[in-house]
Amino acid sequence: MTAETLNAIGNGGRRERRSLGSALVNYARTCFAGVPVDNAEHSRAYARQLETATDTLMTIQVAVFLVAPAYAVLFKRGAHVPMLFTAATALVVLTVIAYKILSRTLEDADLAALRRADRRLSAIALCLGVSWITLFSAVAQGSFYPNALVTNFISLALIGIGAIIFLHVPRAFLLFTTPIALGMAINAWSDPNVEGPIASGLIALYLVVLTKSVVDHAEIFRDGQINAERLLAAETQRHEQERQLAEYRLSAELTTS
Repeated sequence: MTAETLNAIGNGGRRERRSLGSALVNYARTCFAGVPVDNAEHSRAYARQLETATDTLMTIQVAVFLVAPAYAVLFKRGAHVPMLFTAATALVVLTVIAYKILSRTLEDADLAALRRADRRLSAIALCLGVSWITLFSAVAQGSFYPNALVTNFISLALIGIGAIIFLHVPRAFLLFTTPIALGMAINAWSDPNVEGPIASGLIALYLVVLTKSVVDHAEIFRDGQINAERLLAAETQRHEQERQLAEYRLSAELTTS
């Protein structure tokens, strides 16, 4: 193998590492980015993203009024009962608070209103994630292993539900799912029936894959909103030009006659 070939392979590897690093940086920026302040189109698209996430959250959270208390009652055997019912109560209270403070309509909102809606959605997402993993940990750390095993599967399912709820708002998704994933990893390390390192690695991989999917969908949704807005503006302008042209021709015909 010649020196030129080795140099080409080395340069290709460095380019791939740089491209991978750039992709990771872009994903991180997208995950933690807030309301865009330097682009009006992006701000309006982000408002639609917040509205979509809020509508989905409010629709699914209705089930919390039944699921959280029922879970606490059905899985209380061997669990830490005070922590279990405290977390269930917190979930119900947070659902009521979410209905009170989250904005479903942000069509004409200014930047201050968008920032406020973004902060509120992020705070609710974080509090819900902490409350859910507290509820699950009260059972997972208990003495009745079958309930703890079922709880682990429910926790994984809830992370997937978080991807559905916050599909267009990556930061809210991470704030909701990271406490759940961390709690699951801690429970796995403390459970003698589970291989902690393997379980933690699989949980981390699951979260990374879902995060990438959420980021990609958020970008697709944003670009679609921007393109639709531009198309609507172009169509409006075209109709206005056609109207002005028709008025000009009518005026010219009347003048000629």
